[in-house]
Amino acid sequence: PWPVINSHKSAGHPLHKLVFIADLGLTIEDQPVQNIANLILEQAASNGPFQVLMNIPTHFGGSGRDEWAWALCDSPSLLYVLIKFGLGEHERVQKALAHLAGLARQNGWPCAGNLGKFRGPGRKSDPCPYANLLMLKALALSPGWRESPQARAGAETALGLWQARREQHPYMFFMGTDFEKLKAPLVWYDLLHVCEVLTQFPHLRGDPRLAEMLALLRARADAEGRFTSE
Repeated sequence: PWPVINSHKSAGHPLHKLVFIADLGLTIEDQPVQNIANLILEQAASNGPFQVLMNIPTHFGGSGRDEWAWALCDSPSLLYVLIKFGLGEHERVQKALAHLAGLARQNGWPCAGNLGKFRGPGRKSDPCPYANLLMLKALALSPGWRESPQARAGAETALGLWQARREQHPYMFFMGTDFEKLKAPLVWYDLLHVCEVLTQFPHLRGDPRLAEMLALLRARADAEGRFTSE
């Protein structure tokens, strides 16, 4: 059991630690990972997405109790983890993938989940940049979804937000000087994380907006070609 998520950008939460060990290359061939994967699979909502413990206060439209729930700023990470662990073809993983991918709109993924009336600080019609990024990250691992209309719409949304970064700040996500700092491991919405995800899509190779982001990243190398976390 995990502690309640109080902040989706808290690097110390087990959700992000789990993503980190998946990126290190651990799989279900490692018994402790198999045990963790089984626990995640058990906490799937009836419509598919994998859940974490949350507590949404009543004044934000929640119950005020600790309960299993999901949002597009956490469930896609669990999906990503299970696929990286080697469970991409598992029936429950495929069900979660189809449900979350189906939430995409023409402008990518919104703020969504089974959190009652609660949603983030933005207009309903806006995409959530972080949810959009996490969904693209999961779909990039799935051959059947990597070139799907949903993935293409999400990728275009991410690049469009970069292009209009001075005017558009949906759900209070900015792409300014703090966004451009190199941050590792990949936890929140920043340059390195966005580049890591978007470069997984072959159809984006040569896109001038992505090239602009990559040029900013390369410019942060020192004289020996090394990068320092900021």
